[in-house]
Amino acid sequence: MNNIIFKYYPILLILCCFGLYSNSLSNQFVLDDGMVLTDNVVVKKGITNFVEIVSNDLYYGIKETNLKSSGGRWRPLSLVLLSLEYSLFGLNPFFFHLINILLYSFTALILYLVLKEIIFKGQHSVAFLATLIFIFHPIHTEVVSNIKSMDEILSLLLLLSTWYFTFKFINTKYKYYLLFAILTYGLALLSKENGLVFLFILPISFYFFSNLKTRQIIKISLPFIFIAILYSLIRFGYFYSEKASSGIMDDPYLYASKIELLSTKIFVLGNYLKLILLPYPLNYDYSFNQIPYVTFNNIYVWGSVVIHLFLIIISIIKFKKKSLVSFAILFYLASIFMVSNLIIDIGLIMGERLLFQASIGFSIIIGYLYLQLYQYKKPVLIIIGFIGILMSVVVVNRNKEWKTNKTLFLSDVKKVPNSARANYNAGTVLMIEATKELGVKQDYSRKLALEYFSKTITIDSTNLSSYINSGNISLKLGQLEEAEYFWNKASRLDNNTKRKEQYKFALATEFHKKGLNEAQQNNNFSKAITYFDKAVKYQTNNEALYGNQGNCYMLLKEYDKALVSYNKALTIDPTYNIALEGLNKVKPFIKNHP
Repeated sequence: MNNIIFKYYPILLILCCFGLYSNSLSNQFVLDDGMVLTDNVVVKKGITNFVEIVSNDLYYGIKETNLKSSGGRWRPLSLVLLSLEYSLFGLNPFFFHLINILLYSFTALILYLVLKEIIFKGQHSVAFLATLIFIFHPIHTEVVSNIKSMDEILSLLLLLSTWYFTFKFINTKYKYYLLFAILTYGLALLSKENGLVFLFILPISFYFFSNLKTRQIIKISLPFIFIAILYSLIRFGYFYSEKASSGIMDDPYLYASKIELLSTKIFVLGNYLKLILLPYPLNYDYSFNQIPYVTFNNIYVWGSVVIHLFLIIISIIKFKKKSLVSFAILFYLASIFMVSNLIIDIGLIMGERLLFQASIGFSIIIGYLYLQLYQYKKPVLIIIGFIGILMSVVVVNRNKEWKTNKTLFLSDVKKVPNSARANYNAGTVLMIEATKELGVKQDYSRKLALEYFSKTITIDSTNLSSYINSGNISLKLGQLEEAEYFWNKASRLDNNTKRKEQYKFALATEFHKKGLNEAQQNNNFSKAITYFDKAVKYQTNNEALYGNQGNCYMLLKEYDKALVSYNKALTIDPTYNIALEGLNKVKPFIKNHP
């Protein structure tokens, strides 16, 4: 009977993956999907553009120039797969989300095989339960729902395959299994750098789950070391780039002192543990200043230190006994260490997707605890079932938030109100939304967008785009003085001369219009002149502006000032009729006029 049930475990795992994530099939492209797909001109050339894809940085195709992010990002495999999907399906998000769910399902299946045949050795039910914990964990919603995070899924899928095939080779001595393992390991590295940590995980797994001697462990590890060295020479030799900071959003530790740098990274490690144990609320962004810089005066930093030291000590104590607890802890710590910023700058403080591989350590711990509490099987399963239901509710609801940029940005900005990026993205999506709306609804979206941009500026006073966008919105709301304030701030930060001239032209045009309205509609010539004076600050070569200014001065009988304005207009265009006529009218009132 048990054997029959065991046969259905793989099918049940696939059904669970699709059951949890089926509502993401109607989602659109969101967040970073533009970077690798919708705005990536190289990927959108299709699979025939294979050579250009594999020979360039991850974000090369955004501007089709050799644009490199901090540290470089050479992950050609996911881009090749995306280009193939694009060749087959165009930009239909349904198929991209479907393939992400399929890849997630395959990852779950390979994980089940690894747990069943290596970790828990024949304990089908325990392996099944641990795999379910992995599948249902809400921390994975970003990886499945965000098309860009396909690189995370591909990496883990291939690393688990490497692990599985290597042990098949150890147990059977069939060399083709070792060839498969080497191939999948190389492909895993081409998906993401995470595979480098398996140079540690593979050998310790040989120690924990096989009878290999030290010399045999080293011998089997050598091909993987060779592949990793070859990959590193290419990755860090050709694709590595020095950090070129473009602001606090992309360089979150830009303003941190050395003490703050270390203590904040330790604090973040504590946050990762918290998310593994309590994955709520979930956010796409944890950047500056949602996670503020901290020092060793912060109690949570010391809490993180104590907990991690405790985990390390436990893993060491239980290492000789080959305890599953020791292995699970080492797996988790090695995986999270890779993305902790302690070795290499990864360009962000933390991210939920970065727990994808590390969470396997948590699944192993749950499987181990289930074995230890097997005599209380029924109540334990009831508790796990209840937790599974809670997890599924969180996953399904989180998938809904990933539906569009609007749903994601506006839901998450409430959870991370101190994040500059979250506020900026919320403002941007509302600004775009306003272009599709009319009347009161349009004004509401613009005003709300302005609030988010203002909050962004409060958090990050150097955020040029927020000043520019705030100026644009203020202008459309008819708030010229506010637009002037924001654009003047932007001008101090902006190195783009052409864009600065655009600010000036827009301000001059709108102040000119407002001046004309005061003169023609309200006969308020003094106020009109105030607006004309502001306009000429930003545009000194507009004869019509000086002509209208002169007319207002003449109507106020300030003939000397009118004369000056007319002369300025004629300096720009000696044939300008309004200025010529005005000049003839004011001459009789000017004493000593030649």
